[in-house]
Amino acid sequence: MTNKTFEILDALNREGFDNSQLGFGRNIDSTAAYLGSDEDICINYMFAYVYIKHDEAQYRMNHHIPDLILHWSNKHPVIPCQEELIYIYYLD
Repeated sequence: MTNKTFEILDALNREGFDNSQLGFGRNIDSTAAYLGSDEDICINYMFAYVYIKHDEAQYRMNHHIPDLILHWSNKHPVIPCQEELIYIYYLD
């Protein structure tokens, strides 16, 4: 495990995200299918992902720059649209 991976996992652990906000993946063909993102791309890495509300500009992970930022829009017919960002951190 690299130092970068350790620091990201340590920060995610201390942040206290629950399973609805944080997850892990590896070698996926479609971010739209796997994560529900608006973008549909392939990721050929091990990665951690975090769903962040768009209006939460400051949170403790900000000192760790994500390797990729995707968008997720809640298109629920009753609940107003709340855009969220999906921060992707590549793990070594």
